[in-house]
Amino acid sequence: MSAINRLPVPYFELDETYQILNRSIVAKQAFKQADSFIDLLDIGSVDKVTRFLGKQENGKIELNMDTIEAPYVLHTLFANWDEECFHIICIKQDGNLTELIEKVQKQSRRLAQTDFELLEKKEELEESLSMIKQLSAPFISISAELAFVPFFGDLDDHLIKQNQGVISKNVYQADYDYLFFDFSGVGTITNLGLRELLRLVQALQIMGIETRVIGLRPEHAQLLRGNDIQKRAEFNGSLAEMIRKHM
Repeated sequence: MSAINRLPVPYFELDETYQILNRSIVAKQAFKQADSFIDLLDIGSVDKVTRFLGKQENGKIELNMDTIEAPYVLHTLFANWDEECFHIICIKQDGNLTELIEKVQKQSRRLAQTDFELLEKKEELEESLSMIKQLSAPFISISAELAFVPFFGDLDDHLIKQNQGVISKNVYQADYDYLFFDFSGVGTITNLGLRELLRLVQALQIMGIETRVIGLRPEHAQLLRGNDIQKRAEFNGSLAEMIRKHM
């Protein structure tokens, strides 16, 4: 028995036209009888293999082969060219590995879908938060001269930025003289929120609107003490007191 026959793997010896010159016993057991190695390939792998072997170089590729056990079985082909013929070994890919690859690909698709769904949820959440911010600073007209904006929740830069456009537009269109900012429903005041409020008050001043800050709690008054907003806006007591004073 020749050494080729004793090889424990599917081995083929091919000439330069891919005709089978010799094969191992394992190759005979795994693949049908054929004169040409091309006849053992899945039709989709023929061009790939001929291009690869046509270079007459050493290397490896993956291809589907028609086996006795099943058609279209994925193999790794190892090729060596020795100036006269090809020496080919075909190793069947482990089914567990193929299954693992399929599972990884499936999981990747699921993660991609999950990322898309999370992005949609994130956009929905941002829209909801934007709506909450808009509802946290409603613009209320009290008279032809006076309007009222009560703040609810934390006074941060998002709250002011979300509502400054609506506030400026409303006071401009109705030509109000006074605008009250009510802090009685405010929780935490951030430095960025205070800075954006100051910018809004400055813009209102340029438009000829006098601003009043009412409903301050002691902790709010302490935070605002010494801030530039004290120079721009008048600080008073409650809404009821301001209404009695201006109406």
